[in-house]
Amino acid sequence: MKIDRSFISNQNTYEENDPRCIVVHNTDNFRAGADARTHAEAQHNGELSNMSAHYYVDDGETAYQAAPHSRGCWHVGVNYGGNNLFGRYGNRSSIGVEMCVQAGYNYEKAFQNTVAVVKEIMRETGIPASRVYRHADICSKHCPSQIIERGDWERFKSLISGAAAAEQPASGKYEPRQLHGDRNSEWKLGTAALLCGLDQLPQQVLYLRWPCISVRSEADRKSDCG
Repeated sequence: MKIDRSFISNQNTYEENDPRCIVVHNTDNFRAGADARTHAEAQHNGELSNMSAHYYVDDGETAYQAAPHSRGCWHVGVNYGGNNLFGRYGNRSSIGVEMCVQAGYNYEKAFQNTVAVVKEIMRETGIPASRVYRHADICSKHCPSQIIERGDWERFKSLISGAAAAEQPASGKYEPRQLHGDRNSEWKLGTAALLCGLDQLPQQVLYLRWPCISVRSEADRKSDCG
């Protein structure tokens, strides 16, 4: 599929990145219009705070790259504990891919598009399928929630590995997971307007929310683990 690179910038990125793995996320943003272009454009324009990704993908025909591979993005977040890869991989050693899940999106199309983008990143960087991880694998956060809750990660790995295309798991009616918690840490309404006082953002950006990516303190950012 086409990857639009016109929104690449250094906004909300680290100066260094040695990408040794690819981390797959969902935005968990079910607002209308919260598609890949909207997220990439918001990042490019500096309208996101303490969060960023290298790629945004949705169910359309075009994915968007928003940061160069040579710079780290703020997508891994904090360690939620348990048996994970936190510390081994982090923001300065990975490429972050966000699958956008705006209202009314086609899950299967977005899923297949994310597979295609990840395969292209693998081709460009030489990162093998064995080092393509869920956000959950890195820090134990429930992400990419839409893929996890459908039991679809094994199919994802099969597809990027070049195995015969697995069929989508049979399932009943799917209800998006409702996230709860402190809105300052889980819900980034208005691309962190609540956190940063950004009350003059464009209308299409005001409705972005980012439960997938954790806000980090200034001290955390300065001592980034990866």
